[in-house]
Amino acid sequence: MIPPSRLYRRTLTLTPFLPPSTSRLIFFLVIEAQAAVIDFFNEYRILNNTMVNGYEQTYKVIVPRLQGCNFITAAENLGFTLVSEDTLSIDFLGRTYTITKTGVRPVDDQEVQVNILSVLVYYTISKGTGEPSYDFCLIHQFSHGLFTSKGPGMNWQTAPLRKKFGASYQHFADTATELGLIYEGSRVPGTHTWHYRLLPKMPVKVIYYEGDDEFPCDITILYDKTAISFLDFEPLAVLNGCFINHLVSLEKRPAGT
Repeated sequence: MIPPSRLYRRTLTLTPFLPPSTSRLIFFLVIEAQAAVIDFFNEYRILNNTMVNGYEQTYKVIVPRLQGCNFITAAENLGFTLVSEDTLSIDFLGRTYTITKTGVRPVDDQEVQVNILSVLVYYTISKGTGEPSYDFCLIHQFSHGLFTSKGPGMNWQTAPLRKKFGASYQHFADTATELGLIYEGSRVPGTHTWHYRLLPKMPVKVIYYEGDDEFPCDITILYDKTAISFLDFEPLAVLNGCFINHLVSLEKRPAGT
């Protein structure tokens, strides 16, 4: 923040040919604008901290539900590696996690987003059974009408992907390969399909539509129609966000840039 006395001197310096009353008016307008900007960032910081604390609180609330979970059954139904009767292991987004009755932690002990921990708890306590159908749909179809294809749907979630990779398919392809996505091919010129095993019982498809003179680039993520049997819509949407954020964070730069 610029001190008012210094700001006033700068205002006079920048407006030497204006009447003093006009200079004072400009000074007070700048003061108000500066205060508004400070208020905005303070409110944003408070909101951001509230959201982070909310995510942490969610994790704390659901962790005790692991106490009543049969880990042997979870391993059989959900594809975990059973380490012991009280310990499971799973690979998720390129890292290995250990799940115990008291919580989830990455094996490498490096920093991790709390949303990832929450998703893995929800998946561990899931009552889902069976195998994927390999019939895919957009995630908004699990929302019971809350989001629809006629509106923006869940398109806002994939906006970071379009922002990072919209200008270069090769950039996206390199990053997808780094994470372990498998390229299925291009049945239509300019359209590229990839698949990935996000969780043991949750295959997904990622379709990259190259932009042209008529339409901008688009990137969509399709979920197996059985996904809703393993996660409710809310944690499924969080899972989708974790996947997108991780792809963006890898952000492998194209060759020569």
